[in-house]
Amino acid sequence: MSNKVISTLRQNLVDGIRFHQEARINSALTRDATLTSNFLGQHHGVDVGKLLAHFINAPNLKFNVENSVIYNVSELRVIETFNGIGLFGYGSKEFLFHTQLGLIFLVEYCVSDGGLAIVNLKVDLCWIEGNTWWMKDSSLIDFSVNSHRHHTINSRDIPVSARTQTFQHGDTIQEIRSRVYQYAWILDIEDTDILEAIAVRDFTVYDGFHDRLFKTRHEWCEFVHYLNEKEPAMQHSFRILNIEYDSNSAIVQMRRFEPDRIGSKVINAANWWHDWYTLDYRVKLVREDCWKLATVEFSKINRSGLSQGLLNKCVAANS
Repeated sequence: MSNKVISTLRQNLVDGIRFHQEARINSALTRDATLTSNFLGQHHGVDVGKLLAHFINAPNLKFNVENSVIYNVSELRVIETFNGIGLFGYGSKEFLFHTQLGLIFLVEYCVSDGGLAIVNLKVDLCWIEGNTWWMKDSSLIDFSVNSHRHHTINSRDIPVSARTQTFQHGDTIQEIRSRVYQYAWILDIEDTDILEAIAVRDFTVYDGFHDRLFKTRHEWCEFVHYLNEKEPAMQHSFRILNIEYDSNSAIVQMRRFEPDRIGSKVINAANWWHDWYTLDYRVKLVREDCWKLATVEFSKINRSGLSQGLLNKCVAANS
């Protein structure tokens, strides 16, 4: 199937959410498309486009797609996973009160008489937060995420034969990018089948945030499960900064996209000025039968300068 067609359908879906355009979303869906979500519930048919177009009832909406991975299930069926980062706000351009949310999408495309279209869609809310101190009186969806919101998306949504494919399509950079985006999926969905397929046997992780070294895939998976049990849901969106590779190995430097995320998942009167940190990653891959993860190292980096002076302005205004 053409990745260009898939990209167009995805863009119609995302732009429909961003601009509250129900017709644009429907143009990417079959008439009997289904939606399953951990915060919107289960719906089908005409209700799907209506819900997705209006579940964020706010102006100034931005919506970016991150970490897209496409799985070819058959000649007539493709599954894509990607993350959505939304930012919406109220106020003037000079000083905008805003709230952010992170979503995971699992989209199933199928070929029918009308061509390629989305037949099934899963959307899970992983986190939502922002300047809740200022926006506490606004009518928004549950932005505190005080309760557990486990994923409706799970590894069984993608057949094993598809999700362990090695992406050997001749484009080295794209193969490497797909591999680290699959690693994000592993962390969020706990898909151990993929980890076994895309990591070397002696795969290790150094977690600089918790200052722990994990020497086996099993140790790391157990710790990830422990972390996921503490969170409403997890979403890792990676921004790749640099890729260097030769015929046998590759080094990827990337950053977990974390504006306004501070561990507590809520910015309030007590902690809102401590935002803007990232997790910086260095990932080594080696070439075996395909590109495989060898080591992952990451650490927490505070970057208050990313606010471009806005945080200092906020502190001064409220001191």
